[in-house]
Amino acid sequence: MFGGEWAGATVAAAAVVSGFGALVGWTLIVAEMPRAAARDGLFPAAFARQTRAGVPASGIVVSTLLAAGLTVVSYTSFEQVFITVVLLSVLTSVVPYVLAAAAQLYWLCTEGRRLRAGHLARDVTVSALALAFGFWALAGSGYQAVYYGTFCLLLGVPVYVWVKARRGAYGQSPAVAR
Repeated sequence: MFGGEWAGATVAAAAVVSGFGALVGWTLIVAEMPRAAARDGLFPAAFARQTRAGVPASGIVVSTLLAAGLTVVSYTSFEQVFITVVLLSVLTSVVPYVLAAAAQLYWLCTEGRRLRAGHLARDVTVSALALAFGFWALAGSGYQAVYYGTFCLLLGVPVYVWVKARRGAYGQSPAVAR
């Protein structure tokens, strides 16, 4: 459209670089987030363990198995599986952002009164826009992705209860429970 074949090749090369960057980022996320949750006592202790090289492999292995299971369960065509995985990825990555934006908005409305009026108005506006964008992204994922994603997120509730029950009273801190 803008200069012949070189533009298409440039966009394709940029897409490949972006894909590799996203792959590295997701690999780090699926390794580090469960490890951090396990260190805080919110996830099974197996996720906090590392290999000799310092890699928290449990998170990577479990997420790979879950992704493979999702692929097998939802396989009708490669295109459909790709769309399902992308929409679930959007959903599961947007949920923490929605919760963070809601928490920021709550904090600004309760404790943020100490800020200067201009800063408070700006921060409330940004938080409200972030929350609205998060809900828009969730709605854009579609009913099926929201249903599957909610189901997958709720699967974590029994894991949380099990971990907390094994560590003792709900009031104990992870350091005390260990």
